[in-house]
Amino acid sequence: MSDPAEPMLQFFEFSHLRPDLQAVSKPFCELAHDSIGKLPRNPERTVMLRKLLEAKDCAVRAFLYVPALVAAFFTLGWLAWTFPAFAADLQFKAPAAPYGIASWQGLYLSAYGLYGANLTNTTVTDSAGISADLASAPHGPGIGGSVGYYFQPTPNGIVFGPRVDLAYANMQGGGSFANALSVSSATNYLGDVDFIVGLPLSADGRFLGYVGGGFAFGGAKPNLQVVNLQQAASDTSTGWNAVAGLAYQVSPNWQLFMEGNYYQLGDKSLSVMDGNMLLATSNTKFHILTQKFGLTWKLP
Repeated sequence: MSDPAEPMLQFFEFSHLRPDLQAVSKPFCELAHDSIGKLPRNPERTVMLRKLLEAKDCAVRAFLYVPALVAAFFTLGWLAWTFPAFAADLQFKAPAAPYGIASWQGLYLSAYGLYGANLTNTTVTDSAGISADLASAPHGPGIGGSVGYYFQPTPNGIVFGPRVDLAYANMQGGGSFANALSVSSATNYLGDVDFIVGLPLSADGRFLGYVGGGFAFGGAKPNLQVVNLQQAASDTSTGWNAVAGLAYQVSPNWQLFMEGNYYQLGDKSLSVMDGNMLLATSNTKFHILTQKFGLTWKLP
């Protein structure tokens, strides 16, 4: 009678095999059960079962054995069938050329995120001619993009060219005095048309410092409220801007950059009237500083 507590018996099971392999494995399973029924449990019995298990595995492999010549024939047949289609899908390319000296000449498309702030307050003057600055400096995030073309006449030489930039911004802020007078201001977009000049800062030309400036414009949305009387505007303010930045060529067609922009746009004035009586006027300046971080793609 076999010992059901013998853990080695689980490895002699054959019911999961296909029928022809069950016939090979079954005698070894029967011999294992018969042996543990007749022999006491001890280390030598365990070794016997392990050797019997190895013999069973060898018998199964012997049944499945394919001569080397036959295996080679089938392998060559499979390769002959599949290789033409596989080879047609392969694209053989020459090794990539060394990076060499970076070139900045070409057409560029950029995308970036920014954070900006208006650096000035709003000046409010009441009917008596008394003026005061109310802290209304708007600030907030934005996203934008630009397109430009840069020229570089000599390797690792000066880089220059035009660029057009446009950004959506959400810069808002406001201030109040004695709960009777309040001001607010917002800038919802910024744009500029600049001329950029740069110079490579590394021997391989991949690190570029640049400056520039030109015509600028932006959304100007000042608001002035005196008690329950209000005056507001939503307009485009124009002026100029200055640029300074650093760029790094990750690959011939991709660059990372960080850039600071200063915009000085036209002031906007508002007046609140009560009938024919002037209650207050406000003058909002739009001197805006932004910091940009972005990615540039140079068209091939």
